[in-house]
Amino acid sequence: MSFQVSIPSGPATRPGLAEPEPMTPSERAFEAGAPYRQAAILSAVAFAAERFLKSADWRESIDEVLAKLGHATGVSRIYIFENRTQPDGSLCASQTCEWVAEGIEPQLESPELQGLSYDSDALEPLRETTSKGEVLVQLVREMPQAARDVLEPQNILSIAIVPIFTRDAWIGFLGFDDCAQERKWSAVELDALKAASGILGAAMQRTADEEQLRQKEEQLRQAQKMEAVGNLAGGIAHDFNNVLQIIWLSGEALRSKLPRESPLLQDIRIIGDAVLRARALPNQLLAFARRQVVQPRLQDLDESVAEIADLVRRIIDEDVRLEVESANERTLIVVDPVQLQQAVMNLILNASDAMPRGGQIRVGIKVSCVKSELVFRHARIPAGDFAVVTVDDDGVGMDDETLERLFEPFYTTKVRGNGIGLATVYGIVKQNGGHITVESELGTGSRFAMYFPLAQEPHQLASLPSESEDLLCGSETVLVVEDEEPLRTALSERLAHLGYEVIAASDGLSACERLTFLNRRVDMLLTDVVMPKMDGVLLAARVREKHPDVKVLFMSGHAFDALERRGVDPSKLNVLRKPFSAVELARNVREVLDA
Repeated sequence: MSFQVSIPSGPATRPGLAEPEPMTPSERAFEAGAPYRQAAILSAVAFAAERFLKSADWRESIDEVLAKLGHATGVSRIYIFENRTQPDGSLCASQTCEWVAEGIEPQLESPELQGLSYDSDALEPLRETTSKGEVLVQLVREMPQAARDVLEPQNILSIAIVPIFTRDAWIGFLGFDDCAQERKWSAVELDALKAASGILGAAMQRTADEEQLRQKEEQLRQAQKMEAVGNLAGGIAHDFNNVLQIIWLSGEALRSKLPRESPLLQDIRIIGDAVLRARALPNQLLAFARRQVVQPRLQDLDESVAEIADLVRRIIDEDVRLEVESANERTLIVVDPVQLQQAVMNLILNASDAMPRGGQIRVGIKVSCVKSELVFRHARIPAGDFAVVTVDDDGVGMDDETLERLFEPFYTTKVRGNGIGLATVYGIVKQNGGHITVESELGTGSRFAMYFPLAQEPHQLASLPSESEDLLCGSETVLVVEDEEPLRTALSERLAHLGYEVIAASDGLSACERLTFLNRRVDMLLTDVVMPKMDGVLLAARVREKHPDVKVLFMSGHAFDALERRGVDPSKLNVLRKPFSAVELARNVREVLDA
């Protein structure tokens, strides 16, 4: 059995009777009041149009509009249900607004009216009718049993359901319940209710458009701030990384010359540890500005997060428990392993800071199939297969204002915070093609989720660099081009120490001049990308004119966009990011030569 759609225009008839049943006194009174009721409904529709026109947000005026319609129609209850798409792709409806007459129990706060599935026996006929733009009018006693089970306990005798559309999209419905009588609606009244629904739909669309415009304006302002910070970070990063590179390589060169029992080795280790910590500073700025050089590789998310958690356990407070729940299947993603480590560590440390009295942090890894687009406060996640890392804490939680500004650079609620930790995470996730969401309430903790697309094609699994690897030596000829003299000297000494024949030049023009008078083969060009007179890309092309088989390894401490402008794509070319250790230098030189 399905709902019946009808627009009564005369006396009620019973099936099987040729003549209409005589009306009761109350029915005659209701019929007599029809002209006045129609005029009142039309007046309420005009009122709705005026109020929605003056309001920037339809929600500001909806209570007044529903009350006006309620008094005009004389119904017991008016409500609005808005459609929602569930994560599994199914459609449901949730009540969002309500007006009730005196003596009627409000239902707005009832959880039973949230997330009602249109696939249910009670709502499927409603979906069939209203999704086509038709008005549904029905006496409750004539409805299917599933619908009666919902409505009869509320003493509802008749209903009228009017669809709401925004442009061509069916977004929900406007409902009218009558607990006093089995109501008969005239064609004039129903046309007026359809007009009210149309005005409401237009107001909803206007509000949605304005909210979208505000979001785009905010995104533009955010992008402008990120651009300014990115320009600053890019300028600082190159010089800062060059200085760190000199300190690091010089320290390691000194260590290689000292005997194993030398007391100075401990001091050199302290210098190396300080460089490791210091190199994270420009990387954090570049990460949330999305200008960091990305070197994506295939990573097993399960294994990577487990390794990172082991590292973090050593530095979080003892009263904070960290638990990791692994996935039951392989979670392969293509991501920069160093950036992934940085993002997960930042989220765990942020969760630890949110629990000043201790608590539990739960890190979970799972595979999630998103069937249709999911919309969150900070992200719109398209349909697809994702590997998801979640970080939950039992901390103090966040209010709405904090959630709105959570990923802004330099915004922090911490006394000693610098406001770049979560901004860094956001930039890293976006730069690696992912999405990040956050859910939180004051006093209930927070939940962050990073969505990374599952790998679709085979890549080579990679691991984070290990400082314990043996140095790889060689005997080939390497042309080193670097405009910073101390760094050029440090690079040349380290490569010579490994057995390579080294030819050094201060810039591209000097390198070309040296090659002109060089009578021996050059096996590799190790060059900075951004240099005065001639950049590394043009130099590589000039060198290959004379030595077509030369291997090229670029170095750079510059931001990603600076490399792009010079035609360097780190995902396709060999790029060594400054600052790097002697181990990383040796490994990369050997890998490029052997490729």
